[in-house]
Amino acid sequence: SAVCSHLGCIANWRQEEGIIACPCHGSKFARTGEVLAGPAPRPLQRLLMELSEGGELVVDKGTGVGEEQSLKV
Repeated sequence: SAVCSHLGCIANWRQEEGIIACPCHGSKFARTGEVLAGPAPRPLQRLLMELSEGGELVVDKGTGVGEEQSLKV
């Protein structure tokens, strides 16, 4: 999820830095969603993703998953 765990702002991928950053209060996250710098208290939420029969990526925003689950494409 791109929703920051601090106050719910939408974080953005910063290609040049290789991080996900929240523009509201400065939280920074690794590619995996782990917190690199606060004030975010928790990692970004991991969401269930699947490939449709047509090959489209489907993200279920209502279903969180653990680190052990990944989608290989």
